[in-house]
Amino acid sequence: MDVTTLKNIAGQSELNKRGKVLARIGEANVCVSRFSQHPKWEIHPKGEEVLIGISGELSVVILDPSGPRTIVVKSGDVAVVPENTWHSPVPHGEVSVLSMGDYAGTIVSNNDDPRQ
Repeated sequence: MDVTTLKNIAGQSELNKRGKVLARIGEANVCVSRFSQHPKWEIHPKGEEVLIGISGELSVVILDPSGPRTIVVKSGDVAVVPENTWHSPVPHGEVSVLSMGDYAGTIVSNNDDPRQ
């Protein structure tokens, strides 16, 4: 692979499609995604998920045992979603992110509360 930028890779990714896998590290995929909509909730039972903002702004609602909390990921920001934790990525317009995680067994839900 030639050297390029994350913004170039994101720009070549299909909007609202599954992320482009750049590499695998052990069981983890390193992906670039570009989206303006997302399923309401997802959970990754096999490990943490690292999100790095490339462009745009993304709120992520995390269902912690103590209750929901929201973090905001912008270009250059890094966030870690704990393993086996329901979370809801909410894009503010079109966003691009680099994500890393073991996505085997990932579950998505469009229920208001995915724990029910």
